[in-house]
Amino acid sequence: SGPQFLSDHPNPGNRVAAVDKEIQNWPPKSYLPSSQEFARAKQDSSNVKTYTGQQIADGAKQGLWARQNQQSGATPPNLPAGNNGGSSNGGSSSNATQGGNVSNVSYGQVKPSSNFTQLQHNAFTIAYPSNWRPNGDQNSGVTIAPPAGVAQGEVAYGVIIGAAQDQNASTLDQAMQDLVQSLEQSNPGLQSSGSLQNIQVNGMQGRAVNLRGTSPVQQNGRRLPERDWLVGLPRPQGGLLYLVFISPENQFAQLNQTYQRMLNSLQLK
Repeated sequence: SGPQFLSDHPNPGNRVAAVDKEIQNWPPKSYLPSSQEFARAKQDSSNVKTYTGQQIADGAKQGLWARQNQQSGATPPNLPAGNNGGSSNGGSSSNATQGGNVSNVSYGQVKPSSNFTQLQHNAFTIAYPSNWRPNGDQNSGVTIAPPAGVAQGEVAYGVIIGAAQDQNASTLDQAMQDLVQSLEQSNPGLQSSGSLQNIQVNGMQGRAVNLRGTSPVQQNGRRLPERDWLVGLPRPQGGLLYLVFISPENQFAQLNQTYQRMLNSLQLK
């Protein structure tokens, strides 16, 4: 006969009386319609950064959440890193997880070929040295690097390509500044060097800035300084496509021509 509601009951008065009797011994409650504490919490929550599902997936693949958990103490510092653990002590991290280490890699092991091949991604196309390898998928960030230049989530040589959304940025400069800040926060020891520079890439107006960090490559038992060249370009659908070209500082000049050639081949979709 279908569900019965209170007004449909044959004796609604008896039903109300039964309910009153049932709750008569419950402790009284006093509710406030609002408070300063609630208003403050509501205001604070409006400043909390939110992430899309894709950003959460990208962050997991790049080891971002694992690094933040370690830095905040949410996970024990001696917890073994998994395949997506990323870098927690220097170097630029990515979703590349090849074995071994890059502490003693030589330039001869990573020297780019003069022959280039094409990478077709859902968001862009780019040419890269044929002896380097792309790592990633069609829906997330990509790392293009020489096999010997990547190990255990650390990228010593190569380029990381990703996308960033910044709903609070009203200009390209602000979006880039926010991106630099985010990269600095997620990569301990990484700092910008100099101001944003204008850059043209195939007719697109972008911004570029140099970052300084610590390379996983060692010399005489000490990590070398690292140079990361960050380039950001506005995407047709909004947000930024960014590229981070990575190398130890003392070898960046040798890779600069290759990096420039890769950037000049970039086409956004």
